[in-house]
Amino acid sequence: SAQTYKPGAPVKTTICDTDDDSSERNTKHRLARWPLTRRSYPSSPVITIAGRIRSCDGSSSSSSSSTTTTTTDTCASNPADNRNNGPITVEAWQARPDGTYSSLRYGVEEGQCRAAIEVGSDSSFHVETLVPGSVGMFSGIGPHGMDLPPYGPPVVNFFIQSQGHAPLLVNIPVSAKSFYGPDLRGPVLVSSGGNGGGASAQITSWNAEKNGDISISIDFFLATRPSDGGDDDSVSLSDVFCPSWFHGSPTSFFAEPISICAPSLLDFFEL
Repeated sequence: SAQTYKPGAPVKTTICDTDDDSSERNTKHRLARWPLTRRSYPSSPVITIAGRIRSCDGSSSSSSSSTTTTTTDTCASNPADNRNNGPITVEAWQARPDGTYSSLRYGVEEGQCRAAIEVGSDSSFHVETLVPGSVGMFSGIGPHGMDLPPYGPPVVNFFIQSQGHAPLLVNIPVSAKSFYGPDLRGPVLVSSGGNGGGASAQITSWNAEKNGDISISIDFFLATRPSDGGDDDSVSLSDVFCPSWFHGSPTSFFAEPISICAPSLLDFFEL
């Protein structure tokens, strides 16, 4: 969710470390198959993600849900420009296999299941990670790793920025096992900053190996936005993530990143 975003992730080829001797790889995988309970598995499968970033006219017709959008073929075949318009930045983060997020404090657990991902000149990227654990009402940042039902399906979070486009924040559900029932936790995606107007993502292929590892391909669709005519077309993180006047209401607390919208809370709570 946006709540668990922390800027400044290191550039990596993995989100969670997939090495056999890594702490993430040797953590039990806590996964929910339905909203009320989780069970533990010995290890988490490896996911290989191939992403393509596409540029879409903000007026393109689309039918959207909370996480995916069906777009036109023209939009899907139009790569975002990763050269002339400045670099595309991709940040990804997720819960560790045990269903907890790494610390939101700066300088603490940096890079644990968080990464900035290099994007090629063809506006595509590849990254490996582990299937996240399922998180519940405490969003994976509860005290001492505590969480409570209802739980939801595991997701990998992506935040993508490209000059001339609305920023994209999207959750991609990833799991080798099916989740039965509705996600009872409610919406947690940030509604401001450009998730509308046809911008979203679509899983285009999904292949599961016999050992449980997964390979998926994802198209990410960035909605174009008109320039204000100035030299600097960038958008601040607070503009993207912090639409509320007051950070403290249930909606803002669970939908806006604490590290950006209310960093003073990190002085009092060990998140």
